[in-house]
Amino acid sequence: PPAVVLTPTFNWAFAAVVVLVLIALGIEVYAGFSYRGPVTDTTKAVLSTADWIVKGGVGAIIGLIGGKVAK
Repeated sequence: PPAVVLTPTFNWAFAAVVVLVLIALGIEVYAGFSYRGPVTDTTKAVLSTADWIVKGGVGAIIGLIGGKVAK
């Protein structure tokens, strides 16, 4: 099979997505361990956004890798 060439643009895009996913996961873990009392609407919004970033980021990672392999 031919070698897969990783361009600098691909590397930056992949790294940016991974960093965003790790930050969002960190926010979710921190919020989970620091939970005290009732959850406020603001906390729900932050967790919902972080969850959306993680799900979208994992999808983007799969898409980036799949696109490179299929090329």
